[in-house]
Amino acid sequence: MSKYRPKRRWGQNFLIDNNIIHKIGEAIQPKPDDIILEIGGGKGALTEYLLDSEAGQVHTVEIDDHLVQILDNKFSSRDNFHIHKQDILDFDFSSVCNGKQKIRVVGNIPYNITSPLLGKIFENADLIADVFLLVQKELAERICSGPGNKTYGILSIITRLFGQPKKLFDVSRNVFRPRPNVTSALFKIDIDNRYEMNGKDIEKVRKVVKAGFNKRRKTLRNSLKKLLPEDRSDCPIDLSLRPERLAVDDFILLTRWIDEKNALLP
Repeated sequence: MSKYRPKRRWGQNFLIDNNIIHKIGEAIQPKPDDIILEIGGGKGALTEYLLDSEAGQVHTVEIDDHLVQILDNKFSSRDNFHIHKQDILDFDFSSVCNGKQKIRVVGNIPYNITSPLLGKIFENADLIADVFLLVQKELAERICSGPGNKTYGILSIITRLFGQPKKLFDVSRNVFRPRPNVTSALFKIDIDNRYEMNGKDIEKVRKVVKAGFNKRRKTLRNSLKKLLPEDRSDCPIDLSLRPERLAVDDFILLTRWIDEKNALLP
């Protein structure tokens, strides 16, 4: 997965609207036996909701020293609260597992951390039940978009290798301080890992998908030219299509066919 590490402060834009916090909390529906991994606790608005709703265990990962202190001062007396001062991209997800219950991941995520964070989540898909992320609206729509849509692309497909994404609702910029320049949206991924692919297989699919969408206005025959074998007579996918017309299953089928032909896959 991506090794890109943007420099940032967690909790850069803080939620201040209790109605939105409750709406997000109601979407998550915390339960007494849940293990919740909160990414970037900020000043603790959503953290407090999760703790008050009697979620089993809430593990908040926060990298900012000042915010860690705020969270610790607020919630250290709660038996089900745990603070981890660390970069989430370095965090060991298995350290919060109990061996029985899968983790539920939640967070308010800036744009520049979303792609590497999704990579981290997918690397730990076997440990995770579901994911709720508040991100820039356009990015949420790209992740949740389906075949045939102009926003459908690499993130849409890679996400579906691990689960089913769904945009839940938009969140106005007016409920944050400082006020960002963009509208946000909450989306959910139900992790099912249905394809049960290993890391090498996933990278093969990623290579084919990336090559296809790098020239998304061209047909697959042209955009995948360097990957395709000379003999294409038995290709299971219509190569005259553009990449946005293919579903995840189609890309997996195409990748396996290319791989069987000993083409240029890793």
